[in-house]
Amino acid sequence: MPRRKQPHLLSLFEKESYMIHFFEIEQKKSHEEPLIQLADLLAGMARFCRENGEECAKWLKSQEKIDQLFLFEYEELESKEDPIITKQNRFKLVSYLYSMCKRYRLGVSLNTWKCLWTRTHSNPINFWNYESRYDKDKAPIRKYRQRSE
Repeated sequence: MPRRKQPHLLSLFEKESYMIHFFEIEQKKSHEEPLIQLADLLAGMARFCRENGEECAKWLKSQEKIDQLFLFEYEELESKEDPIITKQNRFKLVSYLYSMCKRYRLGVSLNTWKCLWTRTHSNPINFWNYESRYDKDKAPIRKYRQRSE
C-alpha cells in the first residue's frame, strides 16, 4: 500500500507526534489570526455541505464532465448578492478543498454521506458530523482542568 503524501499546507509541525495543551483561551479577531480564519473557513464549508450536501454532490458530479483549464474563472457578475452565484462560488470552494483532500489521500468523503466526512479521525484533517440520538442529546464536551495559580 503506497504511503499517503504529506500535504504541505497542513504540516504545521516538524514531527508527526505532538501534544498541544491549552491552559487559557482568549477571544481573538478572526481577520487578525490566520489559523482562526482557516478554522472558520473549514467549519463554514462543513456546515454548508451538511445543509446542501445532496445539491453539492450533484454539482460536483456535473463538473466532472466539463473540461476546464482553471477552477475559478473570472466573470463579470451583474449582481454580487445573487444567491445562486453565491451558492455556485461555495460549490467551487468545496470542490477545490475536496480535490486537494483527494490529491493528498486525506480520506475525506463527500459522496458517501452527502457532506464532508472523514472515516479515520486520526487523519490530518477531520470532518466529524455529530448527530443526536434523541431530543435532549448534546454533543460531547471535553472537560478541562482549570490551571491552579
